[in-house]
Amino acid sequence: MSEKMDAAIKFLTDASAIFGKHADTLAENIANEDFAKVNEVYKTAAKLSVLASQFSKQVYQGVCEIHNPSATVIVDGFPIRDRIIFEVMVDGQWVRGHRENSPYGQVFVTAEGSSFILTNEHLARVQCPLDME
Repeated sequence: MSEKMDAAIKFLTDASAIFGKHADTLAENIANEDFAKVNEVYKTAAKLSVLASQFSKQVYQGVCEIHNPSATVIVDGFPIRDRIIFEVMVDGQWVRGHRENSPYGQVFVTAEGSSFILTNEHLARVQCPLDME
């Protein structure tokens, strides 16, 4: 890749991390923050992650770290926000889907539409390039 492309990807990756930290801080203090503002920063962090990943083939795999205050699932150090597609091991098979919030914690919604509550015991995998569809 060209030097400018590398710089653009690094900028997007760094910007995503910065927005993610701000989203986490705002979410943890949600009682004192405007929900629309928190949601905008949160969704921007997710979109930046997706854009930055488009030239990557990296795979993140490990147990889910569930962080309910910031509505984030972390897999192998990679934060999953909004509707970023990832996979969870279910009965020995990888199942594609995304995370959602619920009154009971974060849930995994499969591509087929079924769902279950995510725990710190679920093995998950994130494959770049990312997608949100």
